[in-house]
Amino acid sequence: MALPSEAAKSLHEVRSRVASVKTAVYGSTYGNKKQLMSVVCECLKYADILNEIIDCCNLISSDKRFKRNKDLALVVLCRYVFGKGLNGCYSTYKKVIESQKSAIHSAVERVKLRHKVTDLRHAVKEAEDSPALPRYLRVNTLVSQISKVISTLTSQGYSHTHPQETCPTEKFVYIDPDIDNLLVLPTNTDLHSSPLLKDGSVVLQDKASCLPAHVLNPSPGSHVIDACAAPGNKTSHLAALLNNTGTITAFELNTKRCRVLENMLKRARVTCCRVENADFTQCDVTQYSNVEYILVDPSCSGSGK
Repeated sequence: MALPSEAAKSLHEVRSRVASVKTAVYGSTYGNKKQLMSVVCECLKYADILNEIIDCCNLISSDKRFKRNKDLALVVLCRYVFGKGLNGCYSTYKKVIESQKSAIHSAVERVKLRHKVTDLRHAVKEAEDSPALPRYLRVNTLVSQISKVISTLTSQGYSHTHPQETCPTEKFVYIDPDIDNLLVLPTNTDLHSSPLLKDGSVVLQDKASCLPAHVLNPSPGSHVIDACAAPGNKTSHLAALLNNTGTITAFELNTKRCRVLENMLKRARVTCCRVENADFTQCDVTQYSNVEYILVDPSCSGSGK
């Protein structure tokens, strides 16, 4: 499926709260995840502005594809207003956009006036004064060791430093002082195509998302339930803490997210987990009398709750 359609599909899942951005993108069949992530994130960033423009013009009713799928209209309009033109896979929408060109431009000018800006991008309210969060990288000890991962990163130009030190370069890495096997890197670090990620040596996981398994700290050999398991970051973290001993029963109600979970566990080389495509609240508790730990993150939002 073409990028605009796949982006619209992922955007709809995120906006309707069916999935997080990462789950929607990595659950997509579209091959270039980095490209898809970029499109979805840009559409989310400008969603309010794009909706204002749509409300001021006749774009949705101008094409049956947009009538059926407003998220597709958002993706195409975002490309037209903020992107690099309707070429390549977007060319199929060029005719309908051109037919509405005057109305769209008028709508853009009205939105600028409403927000008192000359550049539409400035209408987006961003917390520019807030400190940017770093990029966190959890070392998967089922595959590698923290020393090996740091060695690989330093060979790629990263400077191994400490939290208290001012890093002399833009590319730094240090060990998080609170959570074992968690590395801290600069905000703009992009490791989506890194061999470390592809072979399961590391997991892109926020610090808040690492806290539940870290605090639960199950003993090796124990039986654990992950009640809302997808996309699998916390489940794989539990498996690492167990050193692939004992048993994890990972429940996930949504079938699509269940496949994402299974792929994640396979990449992380988790062998102690049984995935259940079922509702945890409806399970037969008599089957789990030996369970010693339960992890529940019903939102799977990265909040650490």
